[in-house]
Amino acid sequence: MGKRISIRRVKKNQTYTIEELADLTDASQPTVRNWIRKGLPVIDACRPTLILGHYAQDFLGKRQKKAKRPMAFNKLYCMSCKAPRTPYGMMADYMPDSASGPRLMALCSECGCTCYRSINAAQLPDFWQFWISPLEAVNEPIGTLRTPLKTPLGKGIATMRKYNAENERIKRPYLYFLKEAKGRDQKTLDKVSAALVKFEESTNFKPFKKFNREQTGRFKVYLEKARHHKTGKPLSLTTIDATLRLVKGFFFWLAREPGFKAIISYSDVEYFNNNTKKARAAHAQRPSQYPTMKAALHAFQAMPDGSELEKRNKAIFAFFLLTGARVSAVASLRLKHINLVDGYVFQDGREVDTKFSKTFTTWFFPVDPSYLECFTAWVNYLRNDKLFGQEDALFPKPERRLVQEKFVFDTLSREVYSGTGPINEIQRNAFAMVQLPEYTPHSIRKTLGQELSDLKLPLDAQKAWSQNMGHENFVTTVSAYLHVPERRQGELMRALLKE
Repeated sequence: MGKRISIRRVKKNQTYTIEELADLTDASQPTVRNWIRKGLPVIDACRPTLILGHYAQDFLGKRQKKAKRPMAFNKLYCMSCKAPRTPYGMMADYMPDSASGPRLMALCSECGCTCYRSINAAQLPDFWQFWISPLEAVNEPIGTLRTPLKTPLGKGIATMRKYNAENERIKRPYLYFLKEAKGRDQKTLDKVSAALVKFEESTNFKPFKKFNREQTGRFKVYLEKARHHKTGKPLSLTTIDATLRLVKGFFFWLAREPGFKAIISYSDVEYFNNNTKKARAAHAQRPSQYPTMKAALHAFQAMPDGSELEKRNKAIFAFFLLTGARVSAVASLRLKHINLVDGYVFQDGREVDTKFSKTFTTWFFPVDPSYLECFTAWVNYLRNDKLFGQEDALFPKPERRLVQEKFVFDTLSREVYSGTGPINEIQRNAFAMVQLPEYTPHSIRKTLGQELSDLKLPLDAQKAWSQNMGHENFVTTVSAYLHVPERRQGELMRALLKE
């Protein structure tokens, strides 16, 4: 049986060589060439061979869907017969901790070889009930499961987008330039690729060599009429402005490339500039909501701390108030980064997911003592009771266990979270429990910024507060986190008049 191919890393708006696609999907180069012989489209007959990610996703998705073998309750897949078979003696072993996840294992009633069937925790009660039921009831189709199987992949793509092979080959060196020369990450490359596709759609995929200034006007009209693919609403001014800037950057680069210097002038590229009024509206700062210190303390005190996970969640909340750290950094911190004796966190950019991989030290902010008490108790619990080491996670993700035929997540592993979603949810739920808006972890940084203003500290202390938040420039703290509400602005100005 062939291994499952990973297609989640394939970006639909980018092109790949055979070598690149093989690396992304964890397949070999001969395998990718075999896919091409079996119908995976290439953009043209030129060398090197290029494959559009959109078509690769569709081809591999259909391939995985075709390989699926729906089975009845009483069937397991025989590796020798390569077909669903009834297990010998109607007996099977449950393996909760196999390398490929939970599964059933039995012997084939036809050939005696090993049969397998992967299942998940939600399906376990259904299978458990089946194996103790009479044999007359075993031929129910898989669709009768109370918890149906999930099939996120293999649906295929309903509509295949157009493309211009010549344009695709021109975009590749630009994306490489952004990645290697400008140091842009994959998320930026995805946005650039999507913006260029929008421009091509507005020109009906004409070659870039036929670019003229009239196309910029049609592109702006196209963006104004476009709808968001998820919400169905018109694109926001911010999205339109960002898209225009990304496309302008591409043509600015293209204008100096060989073969385009006589075709595209820098003056033509300037026509991608957004309307001044719309650009100002797109970049206007809007007041964002954040909790007061009193509201944060109220939510913190209402959080339960009975179970192990509840203690961890409360310590996460306290840590945000103590350090103002970004959620990505909190998710990747380990015990070795914490110094309770001197009261600081060392955010090492080589190991902690800080913004721009900056390395700096954050000393605990002067907030309510209950936050430090909670966090200190949590760290001591990990080190003394759980015997965690320096390399173990500060806020570990839950560990899966099998209890009474069901999987539960009620204990701690030693691993850090791979994403920020669960930690965001912990913070939002804490505020929701006390009927407050679901403030995000990042909003705590604004709370600390407002606290800086309220304390009326001397200038050097304000600078230290700014550095504590990871800002190299004090202006960043003032402009981004020291927002003065309009009402407060009026009070301050009237007070100055009285003086």
